[in-house]
Formats: sequence, structure tokens, C-alpha cells
Amino acid sequence: MSYPTGTLLPRSKFARENVAKGKVEGVAESVLRVLDRRGIELTPAAREHIAACEDVEIARTWLDEAVTAANYTDLTGLDAL
Repeated sequence: MSYPTGTLLPRSKFARENVAKGKVEGVAESVLRVLDRRGIELTPAAREHIAACEDVEIARTWLDEAVTAANYTDLTGLDAL
């Protein structure tokens, strides 16, 4: 596998896990920011659930949905919060 010159990749398991954790946290923060900027109010439970997300694919789905959501319950899996 080749990578572009200058690309630094985490070598240790610890580093890879923390890079992945940072990615999902960043996407979750973006979801919250988009909802906030669009004036969509969240329950404390929904806000906590989004912030605690550990799956980057779920967070990315929420980010896509947040762009057009009428309210936070339009995001996959948040209708019960």
C-alpha cells in the first residue's frame, strides 16, 4: 500500500485508536454545530447521545441528515430521545 509523500500514519495501536476517536468526536461536534446553527433544539439526552457517539459512520450519517432535518428526531435512531 502506498501513501502520498508527507502523510504521517499512526503506527501504534494506541495512536490509531486515538486518531479514530478524534475523527468521530470531530464529526459529532459538527452534527451538533449544524443543528445549532439551523436553530434545531435538542433534548439534553439527544445532545449527550450525539456527543458520546463512537461510530464514525453513524456520526457521518447524522451529519448528512442534520443538513436537511426539520428537527433532531429526523436523525437516524434519535426519535426516542
